[in-house]
Amino acid sequence: MALNSHPPLVDRNPVTRLVARGQKLKIEKYQPVVVDGEAIERLIDATDPAYRLEIVLMGHLALRWGEAMGVGVGHIKDGQVLIRQQVIENREVKRR
Repeated sequence: MALNSHPPLVDRNPVTRLVARGQKLKIEKYQPVVVDGEAIERLIDATDPAYRLEIVLMGHLALRWGEAMGVGVGHIKDGQVLIRQQVIENREVKRR
């Protein structure tokens, strides 16, 4: 019922009104930063122990936050991390 009155965001483009008025989204310049191993270790040392495993996984394995949070202690054995990838294909969804 709630979905009928408020469709998911993927069905609506939130910037459609801006484009229709000839406006553009603000582009911000940034300088990418590469963090070396020493900086990663300092970050790990400064992290709250409750989140240290996730920070180690993000820092050393380049996992994203959601991926790191999904790795449990049961996935770690003998200093190695077991990571599985699952791909689900939905052939009924049309490409856009």
